[in-house]
Amino acid sequence: MAPGRLDRMAALRGQPVPYAMRCMRPTRLKETGVRQIVLAADWSGSMANKSGDAAVTPWQAALAAAQAITLAMRSNGGDVRGLLFAQAVWHTPDYDAGTLFFTDLLGGGVSLQKANGSDTRFGWLPEVWQRFPDHQVLVLTDGAGFLPAYVPATCRGRTAALLIGLENYNADQQAEIRALSLVIAAKVVEVPCLDDLAGVWATLIPRRQVA
Repeated sequence: MAPGRLDRMAALRGQPVPYAMRCMRPTRLKETGVRQIVLAADWSGSMANKSGDAAVTPWQAALAAAQAITLAMRSNGGDVRGLLFAQAVWHTPDYDAGTLFFTDLLGGGVSLQKANGSDTRFGWLPEVWQRFPDHQVLVLTDGAGFLPAYVPATCRGRTAALLIGLENYNADQQAEIRALSLVIAAKVVEVPCLDDLAGVWATLIPRRQVA
């Protein structure tokens, strides 16, 4: 048994081994396990409208950010799932993040080139929460939507929402969007500039801790 550093108080008390031994605690999966997230991108038609003088639409910025984050996390061993949502939700059977890279989804005319869905519904959240209980869910949307019938506090706690394009709504609509977002997400972040979208979204991803 190799001694650690000298413990002066132990030496003064006359202890036979006056050394402080560093305890190597066991590695825990919570601290060293892979980061796990579900990226959900709003494909409703309002995402196709330009925001101010931006060179890209909110949808183009959202898709580019989701793709960049997916590639970065996968290169680091992370588990990334993905989906698109509007009035419906589109995903592969296992919610593979490849959905965020497909040109034409499921052969149903859902194209990543332009957001074109009607309405915005969050009814898909309970299924995602149940299927991926250890994943953090990141939702990017620009408007109010229809809420799930029930939102468990624990599930809300691991969900974050990014709001973009709020400047396109009046004050009452903005207040409604913020209020509804807080129902489904414990953390709500407003992104006024599309150029900052990828960076802000990345800050919401849980960091891998070192044991």
